[in-house]
Amino acid sequence: MALSTQRDSAFPSPDQSPPQPNHDVFLSFRGEDTRNSFVSHLYHELQLRGIKTFKDDPKLERGTAISSGLFNAIQESMLAIVVLSPKYASSTWCLDELTEILQCMKSKGTILPVFYNVDPSHVRKQSGTFADAFAEHEKRFRDDIDKVKSWRDALTEVANLSGIDSKNECERKLIEYIVEWVWEKAHHRFKLLDSTELVGMKFIREQVDFLLAHPTDDVRFIGIWGMGGIGKTTIAQLVYDSISTHFEVSSFLANVREVFQRGNLVDLQRQLLSPILKDQITQVWDEQWGISVIKNCLCNKKVLLILDDVSESSQLENLAGEKDWFGKGSLIIITTRDERLLLKHDVQVSYKVEGLGDDDALELFSRNAFKKNEPEEGYLELSKGFVNYARGLPLALKLLGCLVYKRDQYEWKSELDKLQKIPKSEIIDLLKISYDGLDEMNKDIFLDVAFFHKGMFKERVIEILDCCGLCGHIGINALVQKSLLTIDISNNTVEMHDLIQEMALEIVRRECSEEPGRRSRLCNRDDISHVFINNIATYKIKGIALRMARLEMADWNCEAFSKMCNLKVLEFDNVIISSSPRILPNSLRIIKWSRYPSKFLPSSFQPNFLIALKMRESKLVRLWDGRKVLRFMRPLYGFTILTPGRKIPEWFSNQSLGDSLTVELPTTWMGIAFCAVFEVQADLSDVHYFQINCSPQGMRTHGVFPKEFTMGDVVSDHLWVLYASRIQSEKICGQIKFLFTTYYSHQGIMLEHKKSCVKKCGFCLVQEQDVEQLNQIMMNKSIIKSTTTCPTKSADAQGQQHHDDEEASPSGSGSSHQKSLFCNTYALSKEADQDELNDVVDEARPRKRKKIDVIGTNL
Repeated sequence: MALSTQRDSAFPSPDQSPPQPNHDVFLSFRGEDTRNSFVSHLYHELQLRGIKTFKDDPKLERGTAISSGLFNAIQESMLAIVVLSPKYASSTWCLDELTEILQCMKSKGTILPVFYNVDPSHVRKQSGTFADAFAEHEKRFRDDIDKVKSWRDALTEVANLSGIDSKNECERKLIEYIVEWVWEKAHHRFKLLDSTELVGMKFIREQVDFLLAHPTDDVRFIGIWGMGGIGKTTIAQLVYDSISTHFEVSSFLANVREVFQRGNLVDLQRQLLSPILKDQITQVWDEQWGISVIKNCLCNKKVLLILDDVSESSQLENLAGEKDWFGKGSLIIITTRDERLLLKHDVQVSYKVEGLGDDDALELFSRNAFKKNEPEEGYLELSKGFVNYARGLPLALKLLGCLVYKRDQYEWKSELDKLQKIPKSEIIDLLKISYDGLDEMNKDIFLDVAFFHKGMFKERVIEILDCCGLCGHIGINALVQKSLLTIDISNNTVEMHDLIQEMALEIVRRECSEEPGRRSRLCNRDDISHVFINNIATYKIKGIALRMARLEMADWNCEAFSKMCNLKVLEFDNVIISSSPRILPNSLRIIKWSRYPSKFLPSSFQPNFLIALKMRESKLVRLWDGRKVLRFMRPLYGFTILTPGRKIPEWFSNQSLGDSLTVELPTTWMGIAFCAVFEVQADLSDVHYFQINCSPQGMRTHGVFPKEFTMGDVVSDHLWVLYASRIQSEKICGQIKFLFTTYYSHQGIMLEHKKSCVKKCGFCLVQEQDVEQLNQIMMNKSIIKSTTTCPTKSADAQGQQHHDDEEASPSGSGSSHQKSLFCNTYALSKEADQDELNDVVDEARPRKRKKIDVIGTNL
């Protein structure tokens, strides 16, 4: 939802603003007629609605002259109610009050005459009882006849105003009408926010109308949720200002979370009940008693209750526990960062608030930076820099605008550069409130996603988190509900707002601001270089990710790895490191290291926890200098292999020339192994990406197994080997024709005229007893590979995404009774046939360095 918070500048400074009214309404009446009857009831109802009402002391009326205190009270009141009763004109006190009221308020349209048991024409013409009263005044003030004339003029004038006639009207209804008139006038004078200061007003109104559509006599709970600073409170204030006059009791309870944290929840209960209990509010002394009083006092009243910034269910349970606490037609609106809280409270209607669009964001920033709706000349591009940083977050736009107000361009540039290094603390601290409410496991999940997994497929992220000992599925969902993560529905990737990610980076930086080697995660180039150059790593480092836009050299000391005994994620992209690691931590789950500087992984490395190994454009020719048998912590779900070569291993018993083959699939099997040999065209200057697919003809897309590569990785005839688990293709059975297709693309556009030729392909149905044989065949055929066993997770076959374009792929979900088989991983083993090894090496030698790509799971 595009909206902003209110500007500070919308409020004039104290020395500019006029004195605020001390009273909402001034009551003018003849005590002898109405003090202990109509006026008493009216005053009570006004007080009940929280309307500040001035009613004079009965002792004062015994005097003969109106006091200066009463004149001041009239001047300091916003509204006036003149109760014109039969004996009103007999009081010179009342007539002086009326004259003063007309002088102070006539031009404001804030006087309401009430003709109580009198005919308006008698007031206007001073006839009836009013004639008798003026006969006495003319005798008494014969020497000051002008004064009497001014009183007559005042009565005539007030009688000509729009008012209320009590004739044939129930007194209760009469009082309700008066109170509503006063409430509407006073309420519009004291709004929670100035809607003229909102950006994107038309859209905001539309969304508010959507929230409030179809009013009924039912009690309704409505939720407004989203990340901190996005504008939830602004919407709630706008709703309150728009509709509160239609309710018997209206209450806006702000900052519920903060008040609750101070242990003052009873204060919120008292605030809700104060318009009703008045002086008896002290009877609410604890939360349980407050609940009972709320139920009893509000169950027959139409209530508008805004609960702003709710963070825990207990807050709702103590303030708005059930629908039957409130009368028919009541509306309870809850703003929160936590969608789960709304679900737990069975809130049926909720709305997620989104950030501002670019145009509205620039306007809001400009209002705070320039006090107008657009940037000044010469500041447009700088303004866009700040707007881009804020990513549509209204609070950030407001704070940043105020930060650079009345500062020169040099200072603007300096502040913008500073933001890239150290985020503004006010923004981070506000966003961090949601993080502080997480348990330790979800904090780890949130930080891991922010540093390593943003933009990856949800199922892949969950799988990685599970392998790191975290509850990925529950954790991801919890973070989404708390507005810390989002799921891009179009491709099922895990995303987060840029400022939320900035907050995560700042949280880790604060772990040890002076020494990056003592932080849990590293992704900043300077911090990582500092750790490796000075060899000051510690056991606290859990993950390192450095992805450079351009290729860079790094003269690092890889001995630092020896101190990272808890390292789980290691990713280097576009970095050429001068030295090779002698040690890699055995705790590693993920290694993605392009341009790895050595021919082998360290011999001491035991990848028992490894779930992904990607070594693009590296010097790696073998995983180890020798044979190593691995026992993985958990079964993998599939593998894909791409290696230079023209031969299909004999193990693939069903082979065919060309790009298709027909196979007979039984109803039960463990997996399918495919392979294909394809050639690459020579003229590739206009090509960015290459993709190869294997798909069952005429079947739905869930059976398509794609693999996409960046051009430069594939420069000669290659052998592609694919293993697909049973669950990945569980609906495929019977006689099926599989097709292999290859495509090139340039800037996302498929190039139909450039297709590689699939020369031959192969297939083998895999049963459990075949796994060891498959391992042996793959070893002897010099193929780097990672085999799979019984699948255990649900599938999500999609294209590649961002930096993890080869890791997001279909996985499987299997039954618990299936036997988990361990797998062996071999790499160009010494036992391999040397002639076949030479064939493979020779095929790659004339071209660029070959690509070694091992993907253990989620193809």
